[in-house]
Amino acid sequence: MKRVLFALSALALILCGTALRSQDLQEIMGQVADPTKKAEFKSDYTFDGFIQMELTTTRKDGTQGKKGLFDSYLNKGGGSYAMAFTQEGTPMTIILDNENGSLLLLTESDGNKMGMVMAVNADAIKALSEGSGQKSGADSFEPVKTGNSKSILGYPCDEYLIEEGSSEIRVWASEKLGEELGKEALSNQQTFGGAFTHAVFVNGMVMEFHSMDKKSGEKNSLTITRLALNESHSISTSGYNVMSMGQF
Repeated sequence: MKRVLFALSALALILCGTALRSQDLQEIMGQVADPTKKAEFKSDYTFDGFIQMELTTTRKDGTQGKKGLFDSYLNKGGGSYAMAFTQEGTPMTIILDNENGSLLLLTESDGNKMGMVMAVNADAIKALSEGSGQKSGADSFEPVKTGNSKSILGYPCDEYLIEEGSSEIRVWASEKLGEELGKEALSNQQTFGGAFTHAVFVNGMVMEFHSMDKKSGEKNSLTITRLALNESHSISTSGYNVMSMGQF
């Protein structure tokens, strides 16, 4: 049971980023689950693109906190999307299966392969991920294009400044890469992780994301460290004991 709850927490964190702080896990999962249909998944998933991201946090005193690598697998123009990472020593893979309308989580620990799958409402996931980056009324914000530009991994990028409460956010985005990936692939990217929810406010694909809390002094950075848009990859669900998560 402990392992199941841990996997569910990781899944919720990927789905909604910072929204997990203010919402109960069961409530979050209930928002995206679709109890009206059976959760289905494929035996194999294939992808034609790869993006690696590095996440780092820096404390007020300047010392480095958390650091992690996230490997993303996508299909240009849309389709299924996957993210692989390690959480507390446990490798995890989350697959957004757009064809079957399901979300699949695969883990492996002590030689045991297990998985969980749930039918999801794609519109609810999109609304949840976008909602963690939106405000209304007096707290609303608009990105400001600073005029700064630079090249990241060979792609021209523009800098955007976003003031969100006590946070100062700087986003570097590439319009050229966004056009190459396509709108559906960008939408999938925004679903996975709080940083990319701000991509709805800028033009193109987010290549760097830097946020600083002006009250605590803590910083978070997420950077694209590797791109391979013509690299094929496959993920097999064979050998995993996959449990349907059912209704929440």
